[in-house]
Amino acid sequence: GFQIPARAWEGGRHSLPLGCLSPSASADRIPSGDHASDGLAMGVAMNKGRSSSSFSHSLASQLRLLKGGAALVEGAGASDESSLVSQLRLLKGSAALSAFSLPDTAALPPPPSQLPTNPAEPQQAAGPPAQAPAAPQQASEPSRAPSGEPSATAAMEGGSGTKRGRENAPSGQGDGVEDITGFETRVDRKKWEIASWVMANLDDDTDSVVLTDATKCNNPILAVTGAWSTMCGYAREEAVGQNPRLTQGEQTDRTVSCALGEAVRAGRACKVQLLNYRKGGDVFWNVLHVSPIEYAGRTVLFKGILKDYSSMVAPMVKMRPSQYFKLAQCYSEKRPLLKSLPAHPVHICVEDNADGTVGSLEVGDPSWNSVGLYVKRLGWESTNRDPEYLALWLQDAFASIGGVHYNAEVYETPKCEMMTVDVAGANGLRCRAMVLPATTPGSFRISFERLQGPHGAYHELYRALRNHLRSI
Repeated sequence: GFQIPARAWEGGRHSLPLGCLSPSASADRIPSGDHASDGLAMGVAMNKGRSSSSFSHSLASQLRLLKGGAALVEGAGASDESSLVSQLRLLKGSAALSAFSLPDTAALPPPPSQLPTNPAEPQQAAGPPAQAPAAPQQASEPSRAPSGEPSATAAMEGGSGTKRGRENAPSGQGDGVEDITGFETRVDRKKWEIASWVMANLDDDTDSVVLTDATKCNNPILAVTGAWSTMCGYAREEAVGQNPRLTQGEQTDRTVSCALGEAVRAGRACKVQLLNYRKGGDVFWNVLHVSPIEYAGRTVLFKGILKDYSSMVAPMVKMRPSQYFKLAQCYSEKRPLLKSLPAHPVHICVEDNADGTVGSLEVGDPSWNSVGLYVKRLGWESTNRDPEYLALWLQDAFASIGGVHYNAEVYETPKCEMMTVDVAGANGLRCRAMVLPATTPGSFRISFERLQGPHGAYHELYRALRNHLRSI
């Protein structure tokens, strides 16, 4: 048959002869309205050179395919071309038509409205059975639309590239639409069960947490804690159903917010620091930990943990915080659904318990990995502070003390990350300040070691550093 050039599909619907559509055309790309009627007429005209019998059988085959095997309209014989054309015109746009080659009828199930009311007694066609021309069989390849996306047929069959493919169906089930629908229903029911469990095990007054629905377009807010409402100024009933971007404003870095959106669409754990806005318009520094929650291979929820750092960065003398987006290797660590909040963004994988429930009341954080020190160094531990914040305070201290040069670096491993600030002072003094994950999840140790130079100068610099950072 004739093939339509790719450019013919650009810009939406076009007036194209239905008789020229290739078998791979998607049903939702079929022209409609008067254009489709004109196209059908053009398709008929193009077949004048073919035998009347061959063309009639082709029209009858297409009509039977469109009607799902139902009987032809009473009074129309299979050889009556004008009647067949009239019926096709009435049913135009419901499937891809081709007057020259037809797709495999087994690959195109009839629409639900055309299914027999009693499966045990299928309807019989009134006219003689029409033989459809043989079409090339490509069982290994799902039919695709000219745009390269899976057609409606491939989506119904669970072909590759669709969100409802066989690879995501529960094991032991068939490939039917009913099985997929049941799986989707079960996942949706579990989503609400997981959300209820998470919210029930949070401290509503201190844990500033927002849950969003990853299964819905625009990722709407599903639930928030009272601490989130206090921080952002929106009541629960005002926030639920809104997009989480409602706290963004004019000074929010668009590059960072776009990177956050890409990570959410990809289902990845990440961390951002943004300038956000409360309901009344006040700006605050928000450090947001985003953790996807997965069930049965699907990302069903996102848990966002917010921290207001406005009052903690205000006392800085030389440094000012910046908005950033961050993906670290350790964020890809997977952990079960536990009562305790993760100390850093992490991928949460939920499995059913033996009794069918979800979640565990165990304490601790299996995704947390500390770094032990085997050489005695000066330092102290800081709890519930992000390492980026502590590293920024170290730089502010060295910039305020003066007389030294410093350089900050970040070192990542698959299990954790470490931040260092190398310092060079007078008389050949070289020191290194490090921010390392401590034993307690969520705690970091600031360690200060001498690399070379006088001991007296090293201790003097440490005392100045400790005095500057006494608030943390």
